[in-house]
Amino acid sequence: MNISSTVKIIVSTAIIWMSRLLYYPYLARFFLLSKNKSRRLHVGCGKNYFNGWLNADINPRADLILVIEKKLPFSIGSLDRIYSEHVLEHVSYETGVFFLKEAFRTLRTGGIIRIAMPDLDALIDGYQKDWHLLDWVNWPEYKFIKTKG
Repeated sequence: MNISSTVKIIVSTAIIWMSRLLYYPYLARFFLLSKNKSRRLHVGCGKNYFNGWLNADINPRADLILVIEKKLPFSIGSLDRIYSEHVLEHVSYETGVFFLKEAFRTLRTGGIIRIAMPDLDALIDGYQKDWHLLDWVNWPEYKFIKTKG
């Protein structure tokens, strides 16, 4: 592990803990001051903000800080849509199940949840054949990954 990846891990860990500390104050601020009354929740938005959606992440720059291990701050049946891309693979099985139960609780009858995750078959196939064909392996932030080939 090089210094750059060590720094990224430290910064990521600090953001996660800061978000846990700020969760309730930011939640109160959101419900008191936010004009975003969307019934569509984008969980784990990162830097990808969807217009017309409530963009939630552990990052304080999101519309709402959301700590996935905690109860979703919405009432029963209050959301029309929930979208999450590349989030659940970063949490434990128990946390993932808890989140899915919360999503079910907060979705209205007929509401839709869409979850995108990496395809493990594609990763294994890529590793066994030509790892460099996987697009993300060539991104600058992943240059530290040493592969066979």
